[in-house]
Amino acid sequence: MTRFSSFATAVLVVLTVMFVGLSQTFAQGQAVDPSVRPDPSLSADVAADETARDEVSNRLDGIRAQLEQLQAAFQRDELDEETLRELRERLDALSVDTTGAIDAIFPERQRFRALLGELGPAPEGGATEPESVAANRAILNDELTRMEATIGRARLLNAQIEQATARIAERRKELFAEQLSQRSVSPLNPIIWREVLDASPRMLSSLTLFLSDSVSGFLSRLTWSAGLLALGVGVAYFTILRIFRRRLNVLRAQNQDEMTLQARHAAGLLNVIVKGILFPVGIALILGILGELGVFPPRSGDLLRVIVGAVFAIAFVRSISLAFLAPKEPLVRIVPFTDAQSGSVHRMLVAVAGVIALNAIITQIGIITIAPVAFEAATGTVSALLIATVLIIAMRRVAAARETIQATMGETGFIRWSFVRVLLWVAIAIIVLSAITGYSALADFVAHQTVGIMVILALVRLVLNTIQHGVTSTLTTGTPFSRAVHKEVGLSGSTTFQIGLFLAGLARLLVILLAAVFILVPWGFDAGDWLGWFGQVTSGIEVGEVTISPIAILTAVGIFFLGWAAVRAIKRWFEETYLPSTSLDVGLQNSIATGLGYLGIILAALFAISYVGLDLSRLAIIAGALSVGIGFGLQSIVNNFVSGLILLAERPIKAGDWIVVGAEQGTVRKISVRATEIETFDRASVIVPNSDLISTQVKNWTHSSTLGRIILNVGVSYDADPEQVRDILLASARDHDDILAFPEPAVFFMEFGASSLDFSLYAFLADVGSGLRVRSDLRFDVMRRFKEAGIEIPVPQQDLHIRDAKPIVDAVYPPKDNQE
Repeated sequence: MTRFSSFATAVLVVLTVMFVGLSQTFAQGQAVDPSVRPDPSLSADVAADETARDEVSNRLDGIRAQLEQLQAAFQRDELDEETLRELRERLDALSVDTTGAIDAIFPERQRFRALLGELGPAPEGGATEPESVAANRAILNDELTRMEATIGRARLLNAQIEQATARIAERRKELFAEQLSQRSVSPLNPIIWREVLDASPRMLSSLTLFLSDSVSGFLSRLTWSAGLLALGVGVAYFTILRIFRRRLNVLRAQNQDEMTLQARHAAGLLNVIVKGILFPVGIALILGILGELGVFPPRSGDLLRVIVGAVFAIAFVRSISLAFLAPKEPLVRIVPFTDAQSGSVHRMLVAVAGVIALNAIITQIGIITIAPVAFEAATGTVSALLIATVLIIAMRRVAAARETIQATMGETGFIRWSFVRVLLWVAIAIIVLSAITGYSALADFVAHQTVGIMVILALVRLVLNTIQHGVTSTLTTGTPFSRAVHKEVGLSGSTTFQIGLFLAGLARLLVILLAAVFILVPWGFDAGDWLGWFGQVTSGIEVGEVTISPIAILTAVGIFFLGWAAVRAIKRWFEETYLPSTSLDVGLQNSIATGLGYLGIILAALFAISYVGLDLSRLAIIAGALSVGIGFGLQSIVNNFVSGLILLAERPIKAGDWIVVGAEQGTVRKISVRATEIETFDRASVIVPNSDLISTQVKNWTHSSTLGRIILNVGVSYDADPEQVRDILLASARDHDDILAFPEPAVFFMEFGASSLDFSLYAFLADVGSGLRVRSDLRFDVMRRFKEAGIEIPVPQQDLHIRDAKPIVDAVYPPKDNQE
């Protein structure tokens, strides 16, 4: 045990030296003797680097050639949206290649810089250095210059790619504005309808021939294997769909009486997933498998994709409407409407989705049958006007529920809803005016975007409230998941809930950003720009010679917390399983477990820092600032930390000891980094800074052992026999099981008191912590023995002598003559 204690003390002293020496290492850097030579294989390393650099240079030449071709293609006047999108995708690919070229050479540059740093600074003031060191320095400097030139070339190419990308984005916005501002014939003009009627027979004949060829081609290409495969996928898919529907029914059954608003949002989102996403996705999956097998004729594939998209649009809008309105299920209804109002508005919204889907199918049929321009303008105008009409009817139905909405949503919610109504009426006015005046493209665009924005915002609300509901119902203190986390990881319920809220906040922010992307992209904002910004941030932002990568930082934080969790698990295993099985005392077990915890945290931090690639030798400035901070206000924290290490190593006190500090006394429960926790006998916790336990006097009842002495003071009357009293006290002490026979008990005649003969019984206990109970037992037993022996424990007495009592007697008993 003594050897193990010495080993633990040595380990903790080493930890202390590591902490003290770390700041000196940061401040001093990694100064190396300039005469130290680099690796003898430096020439081979330089040759290998030249080969890699040549490969990167060849890649950059290819990127330059492709960039010049794209720039030449961009100079053409007539560029449609599809061509601009292809140019943007090719530029994005070139940007990725350029970044990869920089990443390929960047680590070698860092390695050569480290080798140059090992040589130390170049001599100044005419001083010389060994020729070999000077030659190696020249080789490294030349190679670093070539690397910097290659990296600079790659960065220049990247800047040119970004400029070309920006020009394409501007051109796409201009093209978008031109398309919206194009004016066609007003629908009030009968010419447009005459052209459509004239082209209708030819279009109908072409459509009939197309459908006939598509059906015959499909039947001739369809095989048993393809049909069975599609059937198997369909059965598996609808089985999964049935499982989701059962979960939705379970959620509703669990809340038959009443559902909270967040639970309704969760049920609504699940309904959207089941009915609005999984169903059309399953159909698309089956058709996609058949398409990959070559079952569909080439020309029918585009129409099928449009039809699947139309089915998806109808199913998705219908599921969103059911989530909020639920005409037949008031229990899960989110919007405060009556059954009649919910059913009416729901039908209107599904009709809007039907109009949009039908318009997409008719437009694709027009492309297949080579319809005239008037046909596209007419279908777009009719679709926009139908959407506006249905929205007007739905808005009027909603206006009829004004009082219900205001009473349920409150004043603030009603004002917000009123603002949304104003925006919708403005959009409807724009749609109608644009369609009537001939701006069919603008009317069709605004109509589709109005519906799309409404659907996206509704979905965002479902997702945000579901996230909040998930955190509340899963991570709240007392839930099964929270108890499991507390049992396995050791986190309290409140800590788990706070972590859940933080992660939920990040998820909500991500959902809002994605919604913003989906809303803004159709208005001319390029999704590639968003992805480029995100990629630039995640890949790293270079500031000077330092690259800040959020992904690397988050990964390093994750590595640290994983290491921290592993350390806690190992420490808990030592504390609860291994150490209790040894013969070590509780205090030494606590010291070993605490030391392992400190060591594990240090290792986890070092692993995280090494993953980021942070050079510790560059932390001299931070170490200097930290030293100033310690000098001004952190010295007490450092003092307590070092004092804690001393307590664990020297062990003047340890967990389980009974100590007295000032006016407080109790049992040491835990020695932490900054302070020590003492539990008093009243079950109160006293937190004492570690420095106080080192610098002030501390009485430790159980430092070396639990052996202790108790004293029992007894006073008897002067009529008692002192020797009999002594024998009774010794007999009582010897008969008690907790009093040691050696050292043997002793009784001392202390003094002649004012009203009693005073004796003291001294006895020793194996566990001084039981002293209060033993003294109580002795008092009961001694009192019983004294009564049996007729020995009296006197009450303090005092005699009062009055010299002249006559005035007092006369005052109490007046003379008879005075009474008469």
